Amino acid sequence: MATFLAGGAISGALAGIALLFISVELQEWRAERHLTQRLDAIVDDPAGGQPIQPDHQSDTRVYGAVPLEAIPEALLSLPDGLHEHESGDQALLIALTSTPRGRVVVVEDITPIERREGHGWYYALAGAGLTTGLALIAAFVVARRLTAPLETLTARLTHDNEDGSGTPLADRLADDEIGTLARALDHYRERVREALQREQRFSADISHELRNPLAVIRSAAELIGADAALSTTSRRALKRLDSAAERMQEVTAALLALLREPSTGGTYPPVNVSDRVGRVLEHERAAVGHHLDVTIEHADADGARVSAPVVVVDTVLGNLIRNALQHSRGQHLHVTIAADHVDVIDDGVGMAGEAVAHMDSAPGTTRRDRATGTGLGIPLVRRLCEHFSWSLHIDSHPDQGTRVTWRYAAAPAPFPPPRHDDRQPNGL
Repeated sequence: MATFLAGGAISGALAGIALLFISVELQEWRAERHLTQRLDAIVDDPAGGQPIQPDHQSDTRVYGAVPLEAIPEALLSLPDGLHEHESGDQALLIALTSTPRGRVVVVEDITPIERREGHGWYYALAGAGLTTGLALIAAFVVARRLTAPLETLTARLTHDNEDGSGTPLADRLADDEIGTLARALDHYRERVREALQREQRFSADISHELRNPLAVIRSAAELIGADAALSTTSRRALKRLDSAAERMQEVTAALLALLREPSTGGTYPPVNVSDRVGRVLEHERAAVGHHLDVTIEHADADGARVSAPVVVVDTVLGNLIRNALQHSRGQHLHVTIAADHVDVIDDGVGMAGEAVAHMDSAPGTTRRDRATGTGLGIPLVRRLCEHFSWSLHIDSHPDQGTRVTWRYAAAPAPFPPPRHDDRQPNGL
């Protein structure tokens, strides 16, 4: 609206100037036409007019109401036609033509027309400037009034984001477009708040209803495993049960970590990545059904550390190493531990590009035939990496193995780290 107001005022001023220009041009055209008609009449009837100078002084006869001394001599020598001359405050319009009896000159004083033209332009420009200024002021005032509700809504949103008070955004706003938007935002905020409350209740329920039964299962499995009379088959099944329960505990803890606010890990104590790799390899030792050579290379002599919950680090490493051990179908696994990343490299059957893309699908859709070598739990690992500002890169080609790189921000060592050999072979 403010734009239309300013544009209309400016357009009106321009239209006024255009009308003034047309009016001035019409006056000059009428003066020229009148002078031409008078010249033609004198040529047709020389006795119809009285020259302003005697005939014997020159062969040029001058007619008009202008004194002869006010007409410069050079004007009388101008070519035939219409000419306009301005000198000081005087403006003359001169019509000249040649006849057998000599030249005929008709002069008319158009000073009043030129003076009106000058005053008109002055008033027109002043009026246009004044109108434009008033239009801009009015546009600014109208724009401020139009944007004031939007600024109020923005300020309330900013204040609510800072203190989380939940004050209604539509409070004391008019029933217009901004008010409608504010009410829609209030409704959306209420839905988000209810969803967050349900998520918090779900998190608390998982923490209590899943962790406690899993702890009971593991305790019972430990007690049953202490029975010396337990058969080998039962002991093997019991070990799988305990391993599955521990795995469920890790997944539960990882999912709970995803429900918290995203963090770069700076609030967590440093976790020694080398120790966790060794622990995960030891845990997965029994799950391997065939002999597999594992080589751990420490690329950083000071020891790699990452600031994150231990269970999250175990979940990431566990998924990557478990995938390589169980689904690569290779004979060798190489783990490189650097200051800011871990590489898990196997020499298995590898994966095509489409299979790698499917690894980011929803959990439960990535399990393929063992011959494809695809991984398990990669979507969960990917979400954990995004949550903690890490990255995960998978490089795999058919019949060339798979290389998975987990990259993180290195954490400072809280104490002098132990020294490792450059390469530490382990046989599984």
